[in-house]
Amino acid sequence: MKEHWEEVVSLVTATAIGGTLVGLFRGIIVRRYGGWLQWTSLLLGSTLVATLTGLAIHDSGLSNSQQAAMIGVCAFLAEDILLGLGTLATLFRNDPLGTIREVWRAIRGKGDKS
Repeated sequence: MKEHWEEVVSLVTATAIGGTLVGLFRGIIVRRYGGWLQWTSLLLGSTLVATLTGLAIHDSGLSNSQQAAMIGVCAFLAEDILLGLGTLATLFRNDPLGTIREVWRAIRGKGDKS
């Protein structure tokens, strides 16, 4: 049991450091953030998304380099991922069954009703 927790802690630490580095890199490259608060939110968002992605794909069977690439891309796109999830949560709050139906249609490739 102790080994399992050590593995989880090392995974979370590694992905959090990776997400923080990607967030720093993106903050330097993009430069559209108005102040420290926006830049800090970018950094925290990148770290959160990288950590959750790392936990989600840890046992996926992908090689370490593929996992690192996926974590890096998700950390770089963290702002867009979080905005998309927020929009999906708002739609789900307003119409849960309709949202599930539309997501299922999108997964199956059916597109819009129109």
